[in-house]
Amino acid sequence: MTYKPLNINLLKNNLSNKIVGRNILYYDTLTSTMNKAKLLAESNESEGLVVIAEQQTKGRGRFSRNWISVPGQNISLSILLRPSIEQLAYINMAATLSVCEVIKNYTNLNTTIKWPNDVKLNNKKISGILIESQADSTKLIYAILGIGININFNPNNHLEISNIATSIYNETEKITDRTNFLISFLNTFNNFYFKIKNQESIVEEWSSKIETIGKNIEVNSNGVLIRGKAIEVTKQGDLIIELPDNKRKKITAGEVTLQSN
Repeated sequence: MTYKPLNINLLKNNLSNKIVGRNILYYDTLTSTMNKAKLLAESNESEGLVVIAEQQTKGRGRFSRNWISVPGQNISLSILLRPSIEQLAYINMAATLSVCEVIKNYTNLNTTIKWPNDVKLNNKKISGILIESQADSTKLIYAILGIGININFNPNNHLEISNIATSIYNETEKITDRTNFLISFLNTFNNFYFKIKNQESIVEEWSSKIETIGKNIEVNSNGVLIRGKAIEVTKQGDLIIELPDNKRKKITAGEVTLQSN
């Protein structure tokens, strides 16, 4: 490695008594942390496994988009979870809130959430969340939570994302210790996951950070473009939009683009 690696022993020592992080796998290069976590999930690995890679040759975000990252600069990981099907909708909320909270603690800067799962800082994306799950006819078997967070990365060196992405370094001009940041993130996520397991609602806290609410938007939902005004989110995290004819529609998934009001 030509970069400073994460201190995995320190990570493991700080997370050994937690659900998430009690088992950590750390790789220089993987095709995809999502694929590795999924393979282990199907081999009956217990929940809480964290798979981290410095470089992914086929890393992906939502809608199979490539996730651009540089070894030694950011955090790219996947977490194996085994929630109930009723709890699944709240995993994304826990992940985005955890990113927001830790970035606030490190930078004193306020982040927002672009529905459903992008975290933004100063109107640029700093983190993306991806969830893939497997279920049978009666229950959820597993969920894989993928997270990318731009830490010491300079998106300005990558023309394809320079106008839409940022990082902690870009915003503060300071290098952040990735190991300590990751310890804070996983501890914070553990706290939110504990709340979910104990049926404590985190919806209100999540919805308060969604920048999409109150904005005119266009949603690409399964190839269908829907335009309207984002009104609120439901208890399950679905987006309610008001259409031009004043009717309301619930959106469960899609790509949101903010429109000028």
